[in-house]
Amino acid sequence: MSGSLNVTVRSATNLPNLERFGKSDPLCSIQFQGVTNKTKEKKGDLNPEWNEQFTWPVQNPLRSDDRLQVQVFDWERAGNNKLMGQVDIGLRDLVGGGSSEREETLKNGQGEQISASITLSMSYTPPPSADSGGGGGGGGGDDAMDEADMGGGGG
Repeated sequence: MSGSLNVTVRSATNLPNLERFGKSDPLCSIQFQGVTNKTKEKKGDLNPEWNEQFTWPVQNPLRSDDRLQVQVFDWERAGNNKLMGQVDIGLRDLVGGGSSEREETLKNGQGEQISASITLSMSYTPPPSADSGGGGGGGGGDDAMDEADMGGGGG
């Protein structure tokens, strides 16, 4: 069994229009631990609402330096998609499990903040600790945790 990181891409606001004619067609790309998921593109919408959820299985517990790489692109029918904005989101506040809703200001390709933002909901369920013993490394000493919940309820 493994844990999971769930990310819902809610919306973006005030995205820059990169098109000469018409409006940009934004899509959002999210990368976690080398695995990328993408939303559908929203035609001609600079304030898109995606509300699309993605799940990554997590074999090892999150570390305080784990990050999500979020990029918003203008979808192109022909040629490469154009970067509209990006942000790296630290997952430090999810390390022990739980959930968070975040609105993050996007940056352009040069790392400068722009007036656009993206809203995400995230939740993390840590993988269950292995009871099979084995493995090296030592330290930690959480063996007593499994017995702690075995007490009677009274009644």
